[in-house]
Amino acid sequence: MLGVAVALATDVPARSADEMQRHPGFDRDVIPGGGGGAAVERPPPPGQRVTTYITLLPEREWTHVDGRTIRARLIAFEDHVAEVAHDEEAGREATPPAGRPTVVKDGKVRLLVGGREPSEISLDLLSKEDQEEVARVKTAVENLPVPGRPGDGE
Repeated sequence: MLGVAVALATDVPARSADEMQRHPGFDRDVIPGGGGGAAVERPPPPGQRVTTYITLLPEREWTHVDGRTIRARLIAFEDHVAEVAHDEEAGREATPPAGRPTVVKDGKVRLLVGGREPSEISLDLLSKEDQEEVARVKTAVENLPVPGRPGDGE
């Protein structure tokens, strides 16, 4: 039942072409100025920030109490965020958070719409059928063994 969704975000350094020019043949930038400019060592290129979400239900239609619908995945409140260098594979498997995933927190659930940022929605704003589905998932998660806990399936 549990799955994984991955979102990528690339950090891009802000540099103005007027401020820095690429020095041919060297791994550094030249800041123009008197006397031929000053050479500045460039930091290694930034990697990607990879966020792994724990998917509790695949994408499905969720219904608001007023009848509006949205297609989204039910995800846990725990995320795993990792910095990945450009030469590493971005889609590699991430280490799952320890313990059981949190399905409901402070009366809210987390939905991932189209792989964008997660949204939290109050459980009481969902239809009765959706609330019952969340309750079934919560019960199933509570019955999962927790690795490292005696008697919980090491």
